[in-house]
Parts: sequence; C-alpha cells; structure tokens
Amino acid sequence: VSAAEAQAGVERLTRSQLVNFVFRACDLDSDGYLSRAEMRTFAMLSGFEGEDEEWNQEFQALLSLQNCLGCPGLDFPALGRLVDDDSDNGCYCTDEDLREMLLGLNPDFNEIPPGLSSTAAPGAASTSTRP
Repeated sequence: VSAAEAQAGVERLTRSQLVNFVFRACDLDSDGYLSRAEMRTFAMLSGFEGEDEEWNQEFQALLSLQNCLGCPGLDFPALGRLVDDDSDNGCYCTDEDLREMLLGLNPDFNEIPPGLSSTAAPGAASTSTRP
C-alpha cells in the first residue's frame, strides 16, 4: 500500500470510524481495554512527553476521570469520550489528529478489513452480513 493509498483510505473514514480504528491499533492484545502501556502509545501520539512516573500518575487520573477504576484500562467508550472532551480533563483530537495517529500506528492502512464492522465497538460481534 502506497502512502497516497493509505491517506486516501483514512480520508474516507468518519470520526467514529477513526476513533474505532485508533483504539483497535493501540489495543495490541485485543482485550477491549487500553492498558497503561497501550494508552501511553496513544498519549505520546497526542503530545505527551513525560517520564514513566508522570505517565503512571496521568494514567491513574484518566482511569478515575473516565470511571474506569478497577478496570484493566480505558475501554472504547472511554477513549471516545476522552477525544471528544475539550476541557482540561480531556484530550480533544480533531479528525485530522486522529487520521495522523491512525497512519502513525498503521502506515499501510488501506480499507476496512472484510467482515469487520467499522462502527462496532471493539470486542463486539460484527453485524456485517458479508459472506
């Protein structure tokens, strides 16, 4: 996949699809949660430059603010709220920010894989009727 093809594929995605694919790209173990390490990848792509101790504190604060204490990490709805929140507690991302993140995480992005619903929450069963 050329860079132009990847860019064209990402440009066609809606905001909800962008958030979904960024989440899936960060969720390396596909457990439906962004762990401390997986979320740090997202944070670094969105500009976080702190050291480990600072990240540990920030991650705990994110879990608390997103009502995810006791969870193994942030789930898909929590990431969606986070990237839509332009307050001091959020991490607002424009659609272009999300496109850049997705291409940074998956430079070969071309299209929605067959049989994968692009809008279904990660971990949810696909409702696609494709053969």
